[in-house]
Amino acid sequence: YAGLIVLLTLTISTYFALGWDVKTFIAAGWSLLDWRDHFGLFAQSRAAFYWPYSYPPLHAIFVALFLPLHSLAPAIPESVLARMPVLLADLGLAILLYWKTSEVTGQRRLARLAAIVWLFNPVTIYQTAAQAHFESEWVLLVLVAYCLAPSPEPPARHTDLRRLALSTVCLAAAILVKQVAILYGVLFWVHLAFHGRWRQAMLSGLGAGAVVALVCLPFALRSPDFLYMVTGYVAEMPVQTQSALVWLLLIKDQLVTSHSSNIFLLRYATPVVAILSGLVSLLAIWRRRDLFQTGALVTLVLFLFSSKVMGYYYAILTPFLLLVLMPRERLRLIATTLAVMSWILLSPYYATWAAPENAWLYAAMVTANS
Repeated sequence: YAGLIVLLTLTISTYFALGWDVKTFIAAGWSLLDWRDHFGLFAQSRAAFYWPYSYPPLHAIFVALFLPLHSLAPAIPESVLARMPVLLADLGLAILLYWKTSEVTGQRRLARLAAIVWLFNPVTIYQTAAQAHFESEWVLLVLVAYCLAPSPEPPARHTDLRRLALSTVCLAAAILVKQVAILYGVLFWVHLAFHGRWRQAMLSGLGAGAVVALVCLPFALRSPDFLYMVTGYVAEMPVQTQSALVWLLLIKDQLVTSHSSNIFLLRYATPVVAILSGLVSLLAIWRRRDLFQTGALVTLVLFLFSSKVMGYYYAILTPFLLLVLMPRERLRLIATTLAVMSWILLSPYYATWAAPENAWLYAAMVTANS
């Protein structure tokens, strides 16, 4: 898999390997290595790029760990090095899927299949080779936290607290990679509280918040650009989604621009997704669904109601899909879902570069995706 990703990156380099996002990530990594202004990442990125770095700093830190190799060995392109954290996370997810499926089923055949399907399906390859996005980084951290979640039965106290501490650190790291991971953190804390572990839920939530605040504080003190980029800028993004929400943009008297609207579901998409995810989590946990099943449902809420869901987002669903369906040997359903997601991530969608008069056509096409 690693060889395939590097080969694809070098092959498509002229066209896709240094797209907007990759250039932003590379610049963010080098910014962190600037000894004169280590924490100027967000101010520098906002000044330099039309699509600046709008995530917490951990992925930029991961990229910065690999970029110096380009100075030591210029033959290794930055476009390859920027993908190394994502590639390693992909491999980490394959190992986790293998281990968890083997543990649940006792069948190495299914465990191997889960790892192979994750690595070699079009959605994963597109995310890493074409987009260089980091969904697998935070999803890996979330799933490790879920695997370490304290059991509802009362175990030994020291073991329980150790698992809780590791889960908390993983969730904090996931949020520091991408803001959306907080939905899955809330799910984890609700799960603990529902099973009578209120104190552990509070400790974990407060601990994760403290870690996130500690890492982000130097960037926030350096420039107000940090807080704006990770909160306001994200909330103001125009509609770019493959869901039936596009129909709402046809209500002309509510439009602000061709890709934004005053309609409640679009204007307040972030809190709407948060509230719906919370309700779905409560309902699923009340019905005794495990963390993986509930995580899959939260991901579907995100896909259906978020105003921005790009093609690489669909990699989020795949690990949950495999953890839920592979132990049941629902192979046909897995194959069908991956085929549909592959179509969705490559199909036309209504974005800022689309002609507004064709919005109805895009809306009709993406309704089937919903």
